[in-house]
Amino acid sequence: MTPYSLARTIAAAVAQDTALQAWATAQFSAALTVYLGIPSASFPDVDNDAPFVAIGDPERRAGQDKNTAMFGLTAWMGLRVSGMATTGVVNLVEPTGLDTINDGLALLITAVAGALPDGVEITAADQATDTLGAHDWVDGFLAFEFEHRMVIGQNRLG
Repeated sequence: MTPYSLARTIAAAVAQDTALQAWATAQFSAALTVYLGIPSASFPDVDNDAPFVAIGDPERRAGQDKNTAMFGLTAWMGLRVSGMATTGVVNLVEPTGLDTINDGLALLITAVAGALPDGVEITAADQATDTLGAHDWVDGFLAFEFEHRMVIGQNRLG
């Protein structure tokens, strides 16, 4: 398995994930578009392309002395959500999209987990959101780490 074949498998599954697409359609009246390995010149624009997930270039780390290969993959979710919301707590307001972006990222993690080939598992999914720099949007970031357990006869470096 190459890093890009894993990333392509994940991106295709995320693009076709029924729960994630149903959520995007219900929240934004639009399908979630998935981008894979985009050059900076054509990076998605939150104002025009949201809702979207942009999946970055994958990484792979392996050595002959290990029984596993490690993969890394990042994903950025952009949503067009504006305004502040009351929370039900006196004197507390928050960006409207805070719950929405966290719901979307949770669905994204589930979609990625369901797309993994046999022998590959998520070992980390570091998550961050950004509402401070937002105008009429919020975004979220996931940094995935995967472990692929090798079987006898598999080339650890290939």
